[in-house]
Amino acid sequence: MLFDHRRPQLRFLAAFLTLSTVLVVAPLRPVPAQTLDAVRIGAISSVADAPLLIADEKGYFRDVGIAPNFIAFAGATAVLAPLGTGQIDVAGAGLSAGLYNAVGRGIGLKLVADRGGDAPGYGYAAFLVRKDLVTSGKVKTPADVRGMRVAEIAKGATNMCQLIHLFDRYHISYNDVEHVVLGGPEQVLAFKNGSIDAAEVLEPWVTLAVREGVAVKMAGADTFYPNEQITALAYSDTFIAQRRNVAQRFMIADDVVAILSRRLGVTPEILRAVTPASVDPSGHLNVKSLVDDYNTFKKYGLIDHDVSVAGVVDETFVNAAAKALDAGRK
Repeated sequence: MLFDHRRPQLRFLAAFLTLSTVLVVAPLRPVPAQTLDAVRIGAISSVADAPLLIADEKGYFRDVGIAPNFIAFAGATAVLAPLGTGQIDVAGAGLSAGLYNAVGRGIGLKLVADRGGDAPGYGYAAFLVRKDLVTSGKVKTPADVRGMRVAEIAKGATNMCQLIHLFDRYHISYNDVEHVVLGGPEQVLAFKNGSIDAAEVLEPWVTLAVREGVAVKMAGADTFYPNEQITALAYSDTFIAQRRNVAQRFMIADDVVAILSRRLGVTPEILRAVTPASVDPSGHLNVKSLVDDYNTFKKYGLIDHDVSVAGVVDETFVNAAAKALDAGRK
């Protein structure tokens, strides 16, 4: 979803209304509570979960006969096994080597819709360097981090592919730096205490680190690896096979700031300042990007089982939702 940066209110909404074009036509009257279908959602306290949180607060799920049950997980990799066993129905998926290895081991899931990418102008992932290294002149370009400690959210995730693309531009290798695995909040703290020198960071931690004066943004991922598919919405195979009608209704779509601030624990000021992700208006995934990153993971020895990337994708739900929208407009 690409909104004009010159209109701040739309730019802000673009960060969060990431499934806006797969809005299922709601029933003409409210659905009685006793007829609601329960859907278990793996939540990881990420701004990429915003459409689901907003849909819950606004009653959009109820309008299509769904009672959402949000279940907290520590991170995107933690949802894979519960998805595969059908313990949860839906979750945001980090597009990592771990996901493809899980599929190769028989974990049953499908990537069903776009959840966030970095089209030009929408670099919500960025390369940051500790501020004192920049102000001292020790780091002038990303090439200068050779031999330094560089943090990434997870080993074998999309941030790894971003770093590889960035470093290629400056003629250094991914293995020329010391890698540290840290979550977003921990990255900000590590910049503060000097335990890392640089990091590939996602919003809202990019904005938070820069606002707190502990890091300098050297480049957004949209400038060195544009249009990467960074995250996707995933359904369990059990959900698709046993409750396909509910899975289709789930593909749904101001107080947005207040909702997200309360449910994500991020201040309204930071939420308004973040660089938004881009999302394909149709909800479709960038399969070429998925394949490119899969091949990168394989090149670095992180893939245990050969997997057909196209076989992990199921876009029938976004296609059906688009048809429902077209029918609703007539």
